[in-house]
Amino acid sequence: MLKFKRLIADSILIAKKELLQLWRDKASLIFTFLIPVTIMAAFTFAIPKAQSQVNLQIGVYDADKTSLSTNIIGVLNNSNLEVKYTAESFENLKNMVELGKIAGAVVIPRGFTQALERLNFMNLTVIVDNSKRDVLNVLLSNIQKNSNQLIQVFKDYLKDAVVENITDIHRLLYDLRDNASTAALLVYGIPAVYISGNSSIGLDGWEQLYLNYKTQIEAGLITIYQINNFANESSYLYLQTILSSYPSEIREWALNYLQIFHYNWNATFVNAYPTESEVYSVLPRFRGESVLSLITLNYLNSTLSNSELNLFYNVYLNFSLSNWNNTALIDRFILQYATQNLSLSTSLIEDIYNLGVNPTEDGLNTVADNFLNNVFSNQVNQIGVNEEKIGGDIESGVATGIMVLGFALIFSCFDDIAGAMAREREKGTMPRLFLTPMNKLSFFLGKTISSITLTLMRATILLLMYLYLLGGVMVGSLLLFYLISIMIAILTISLGFVISARDISSRGVIILEIALMVPLIFFTGILMPKELMPPIAQIFQEYLPYWYTNDALRRVVLLGQGLEYIGFNLIVVAVSSLILFALAAVLTKRSI
Repeated sequence: MLKFKRLIADSILIAKKELLQLWRDKASLIFTFLIPVTIMAAFTFAIPKAQSQVNLQIGVYDADKTSLSTNIIGVLNNSNLEVKYTAESFENLKNMVELGKIAGAVVIPRGFTQALERLNFMNLTVIVDNSKRDVLNVLLSNIQKNSNQLIQVFKDYLKDAVVENITDIHRLLYDLRDNASTAALLVYGIPAVYISGNSSIGLDGWEQLYLNYKTQIEAGLITIYQINNFANESSYLYLQTILSSYPSEIREWALNYLQIFHYNWNATFVNAYPTESEVYSVLPRFRGESVLSLITLNYLNSTLSNSELNLFYNVYLNFSLSNWNNTALIDRFILQYATQNLSLSTSLIEDIYNLGVNPTEDGLNTVADNFLNNVFSNQVNQIGVNEEKIGGDIESGVATGIMVLGFALIFSCFDDIAGAMAREREKGTMPRLFLTPMNKLSFFLGKTISSITLTLMRATILLLMYLYLLGGVMVGSLLLFYLISIMIAILTISLGFVISARDISSRGVIILEIALMVPLIFFTGILMPKELMPPIAQIFQEYLPYWYTNDALRRVVLLGQGLEYIGFNLIVVAVSSLILFALAAVLTKRSI
């Protein structure tokens, strides 16, 4: 029991000693809490809580330049995409993506609206820098997420035109129905001259029969039950006299019509009143008479268009009516004829025809909506997209690998300076150096040359691993790659000098390295590109020189871009290095 108490007491004593020692070393105390806080803070600010937090800035090139394409841009701009730039050409837009001014771009091709009006669907085109991991997927995801809104824009644009076309089709169908009814009357009906016990129905009657081929003939206008007078030679001659006073177009047609039915009628029903069944029994023979065929078609040919004439001819040849106004048969014929000649679906034609003689606005809109819903249902709520990838097909591992390469150079350079100087202080080497008449500049320059030499060696090894182990490619200039590596070394060396200006132990340097490593992983593009980070993280990146070094590496190695694309990056790094070197010179004190 005593041994156990002693064990606990000694353990508590050691714990107090460690805490007191840490308390006396203020730098180590700060770094102890700095690491977890830094990790959590970096994660909180760098990683969006949801994709909705990220507004991907894109550009648009509207080659179509229509009201529809303007509405498409409006839908894109109201989503998680922010249309920051509107280009005047495809090349101009692509150049903006290459420069990194925008995360990606959408192109609305010329003829998009015209194709949609023909119910053909052209693809949009997206342009992305494929060396930026996941930007393409996020851009496509946002477009497809708004596919329902885009499709609704398409429907709204087409709605008025579809309603207008449906109205025209409806008018055509009912014109065809009226024409078919008149055709049936001409071929199968009893001549108006035999109606109502009168030898003649007068000019008005003939005009009605002649001109009403565009109008629905009411049932009962001409029926077999109204025949109560027998046609004879005298009435025929009398009618010829009466008709001589009519307009020539009606007179010629009426005389031909009378002549046909006078001879056929009297040849069939001599000195007798025909019954209903007798009349219908001889109608097929009347229809078959070549003279009737010739005169009827001549009349039709003189007054109707080719399409209407074709309809009448089909009625004449194919109808087997038991009654000249058999509505059901006429309706069926109209639907079949329209389906064959209008290149429309039977269901659509039936929907239009079933609207009735006087369709309502609601009825027309309903048919239009059903038609558009059916058309766009084949799109499966997906918008077709072509992909224009700057840099070609780059594997995500390869894109990340070049960022890791840059990070590895930063981390190793930092240890060259901060770690080495801390060890020299602990061994007493640095105080002895400062006792000599050595210039501060010589001290800084010597450390810099040494670290740059090591950096170039490490950069070569890392590049070979990237190429042959990771399967990466080196598209750009090897000389620029080494130039960027040197700039990384100089920037890190200057930062190391600033940190080492104060007395920091080796343990403190290690803790600081870890504390710096985490934000660099989050904010230099290793985990995700700048464009996918929350706005506050993007602002932070703009003031982080190491982001510019990794961005320059990505541009040179993966995209093959030259100095004109990375010049600004190198200037930022150079200016930052000069500021840090100046600060280090001020802070560094000679001490023994």
